[in-house]
Amino acid sequence: ENAPAGGDDGLVYEEGTWTPVVSDISNNAATLSTANGSYTRIGRFVMVAYQVVISSKGTMTGNYVHLKGMPYDHPTESYTGTGMVDAWGNFDTNYANLMWDVSSTADRFWLTGVAAGGDASYLYVPTGAIGGNEHFKGAVIYQLL
Repeated sequence: ENAPAGGDDGLVYEEGTWTPVVSDISNNAATLSTANGSYTRIGRFVMVAYQVVISSKGTMTGNYVHLKGMPYDHPTESYTGTGMVDAWGNFDTNYANLMWDVSSTADRFWLTGVAAGGDASYLYVPTGAIGGNEHFKGAVIYQLL
């Protein structure tokens, strides 16, 4: 049932800031020279916006780059959210598209992409694509249980 305009329908409404963290699967974090984040929660839906600049990948290793630190964990089903990277640059691998996988692990998003000049399939972006001085920004929308 919809509440009348201006009425109190009991929905949670919250705005705030958060600090993005870029890490590998073992939680080894990159050093960020810029780590900006904001969020809006309306009921079960959360939208986070972020901007990061990586100055050093530090001890990050392996096949996955994660974005962590968001204000609320998300469900682990594959259909509970979507994430976009609307601007990026200086990756050690060229990508024609980047986006966030919001499934699998509740406390992080998984960076995926389509390699430039590759086939049309997306893949998980490995830490080898990060060398330092990468930047990216965008938004992720997901729902809570």
